[in-house]
Amino acid sequence: MRKQLLIIGFLLLFITNTFILAHVVYNRSDEVVTITLTERELRKSHYSARENSGQSLRLKWRTPGEGQSGYHRLRVSDEQLQELGFDDQVCHPGVYRKHRKEKEAWVLMELAGEAYHNDIIYLEEKLKEAKDNPDKTNHQISVGRIKTELNNLKKSDSRLYVIAVSDNKESLEKRVAAKKNQFVTRGIIGKSNNCNNELVIGKLFIKQWHLPRRISAGLAALPEQYQVELAIGKLGEGWVKQLQKKKTD
Repeated sequence: MRKQLLIIGFLLLFITNTFILAHVVYNRSDEVVTITLTERELRKSHYSARENSGQSLRLKWRTPGEGQSGYHRLRVSDEQLQELGFDDQVCHPGVYRKHRKEKEAWVLMELAGEAYHNDIIYLEEKLKEAKDNPDKTNHQISVGRIKTELNNLKKSDSRLYVIAVSDNKESLEKRVAAKKNQFVTRGIIGKSNNCNNELVIGKLFIKQWHLPRRISAGLAALPEQYQVELAIGKLGEGWVKQLQKKKTD
């Protein structure tokens, strides 16, 4: 009986590993997009793994107008809500996640594009307005806070944005074909509980890469500013191709 259990366990392990390997091979059979990110989008982190390097890169991303809130929300049209199957959901104002229906969908990412530059413009206008109204309560605090947020967005915060979602991967890939700073991946989305046309981007399926020793060996030697060549495959999943010192503009 014990021998049979060991055989069954071995077979299950073999089947699982074969499936994972086939999944990886299929994803990497075609490099749909190769994009260069920096330390602003891929932050160093560490984990415990004796058989690996113990180093990883975690993806940092935003949504338009997110600011410092950390809430990943994306405004869409009535038609888009209907296409995604959220048009019949009852809203619950002020109650986070209550009865919120979630689903997997394709997500369009954009690096340093229109959404990023629009956020900078918005903060610059907000800063000007604050400076032009010195009589307002907590004026100095407000100006200082906006300055800090604007400086962070320009120099250190992630420039990678979720700009669209869809059930149809091909419709998003058509947009990517014309631009080198975009790629498509998968994520979990849900309808905001507020009574408006907002989606909540719960998570992305690409969020962290554990680095093998052959790649991470040079990570410790790199300065704080570095760049990463990231490839995106058929399934919208990525892998690190190269790490190097950040090139100066």
